[in-house]
Amino acid sequence: MSRLLLKLFLLPPDLLKMHVHGYADLASEEWGRQVCLWKTRLLIYAIGTVSGGLGVLLAGVSLLLWSALPAIDEHSAWVMWFLPGVLCLFSLACWAWASRIKLSPSFGKLKAQIKLDMLALRQSQNP
Repeated sequence: MSRLLLKLFLLPPDLLKMHVHGYADLASEEWGRQVCLWKTRLLIYAIGTVSGGLGVLLAGVSLLLWSALPAIDEHSAWVMWFLPGVLCLFSLACWAWASRIKLSPSFGKLKAQIKLDMLALRQSQNP
């Protein structure tokens, strides 16, 4: 192992520097992708939650209006159940969509690259 370390230290510094920058770029790219997925998922969950809350609130208002008014116009009564229903269905759709967004394992490509580099180091050790 000491011969291998000696060979690594004798390599040109620019080569090691480029290799480390490659790792940093790969880690940065994967981190950005993960953060983007987290933000997207969180935004869809937030939209679904707000929509569901608004649907429940409007359903309560519709129920109160239905019980308080002596007569409801039959031509516009459908709005009292339709709007809260659509908002609640939209909320369920958002939650289902957000739960289907699969998060890949963190730094999978970086781990694979490190494994490949370790394999190359092991193979260079065995003449």
